[in-house]
Amino acid sequence: MRKPRTAATFRGPAERLSKECDINTAPVPIEPVAEHLGASIRNSTFVGEFTGILVRRVCKDTLFGTNSRHHPNRQRLATAHEFGLLIFRRGKVVYIDRVFRVNRRGGVTSQATDPEEIDAYRLAAEIPMPFEPIIRDAIDEIVDVEDAEEIKVLAESYGVSIQALTHRETKIRKNIY
Repeated sequence: MRKPRTAATFRGPAERLSKECDINTAPVPIEPVAEHLGASIRNSTFVGEFTGILVRRVCKDTLFGTNSRHHPNRQRLATAHEFGLLIFRRGKVVYIDRVFRVNRRGGVTSQATDPEEIDAYRLAAEIPMPFEPIIRDAIDEIVDVEDAEEIKVLAESYGVSIQALTHRETKIRKNIY
């Protein structure tokens, strides 16, 4: 099994998608990226752990589905994750992603061993929270990570959760310093 690509690998493809879709503001609108990839997004109510789905349809556009019961920020990240699966898992027809909770993870899932899933998650972080703007806004501007209001305002400006922004910023800082 191959190793997952490094997080830096996804900067180029994410930047190209943004340029091709004429996106240069935050929060990054997900719908134009889906359209550019020949896909449509459908939100439906699902019970249980369903988060996102990718369906490649013969002679029709690809379908990204998200759970309308989830917060819009979660839906955006789930859709961005499905973009990664569309790009990196060309052979499979249907993917269903489920919510994960740390206390429910185990076995292979907790080991993060599937390189295509890791790649999809890394692209999912890069699209709504692009590297250069995050560096500028969260690191160069010296956001106080202990100031909950400051982090909340920054997360809202990117259309992501506080947890997603904090995770992204931590990963970037770890790789820079």
